[in-house]
Amino acid sequence: MQTRRRSDQRITIIAGGFYAASGESMCQPVIAPWPVAVVLWLLSAAALPAVNADPDKEDNRGATIDPSLARRLLAELPDIQSFRANPTDQFLVDFEQIRSGHPYLGKQSNTPHTGGHIHFVIPDEPIDSVRPERFPAIYAMADGYVSRVDYSFRLREVFNQQLQRSVANTRYGIDLVFATLEGHPVSMHYSIEPFTDPGDNRFYDKFVLVRVGQKVRKGDLIARMYIHQTDACPAAPIFTSI
Repeated sequence: MQTRRRSDQRITIIAGGFYAASGESMCQPVIAPWPVAVVLWLLSAAALPAVNADPDKEDNRGATIDPSLARRLLAELPDIQSFRANPTDQFLVDFEQIRSGHPYLGKQSNTPHTGGHIHFVIPDEPIDSVRPERFPAIYAMADGYVSRVDYSFRLREVFNQQLQRSVANTRYGIDLVFATLEGHPVSMHYSIEPFTDPGDNRFYDKFVLVRVGQKVRKGDLIARMYIHQTDACPAAPIFTSI
């Protein structure tokens, strides 16, 4: 497993979310290598993105950790409050790969949104999907274990303003449990959304680099961001929430 740490940026984690040390706003375009300010909110440990699932799609693929194994691994993790004194210094992605994004947008926002988005730079030339190592890296932001992997999860179609039509959106993702709160797991949910439908529910398997139940260390490479470079995919985001 590859490990890469970002010691040049400071990211603070507290019970209410994450704060990257920066004066820049995620609501504005980001020019690398400046850090990105991202604020994520604290969700229930049981929260999953199934609310957006296509109920007619039967070929979603995922795996969830065995409860007995989860209990053993959870006992090794710190309380969420410990991150006040020992904040993580690891961001989810490399800053030079970020084009723009936004933090959690609460109910008083003009456009509320239940999580943070990081939009990746779209490469000038398409990257061959048979070379996953050439796609942007996604890292574990803290020590923990993988509680769930979604290998293929069909979301509802998204209306594309540029094309003036709806486009398919099949994602993949990882849930990383990294702390406890009153004995319950606290997880970082990585929803990796290329805004395309590859037509094969095993297509994203090679972009997921961990397995359910696997213990990971801060900075471990856990996935790659697939970027499908077409006019229908002007932005490839990763959606994050706690």
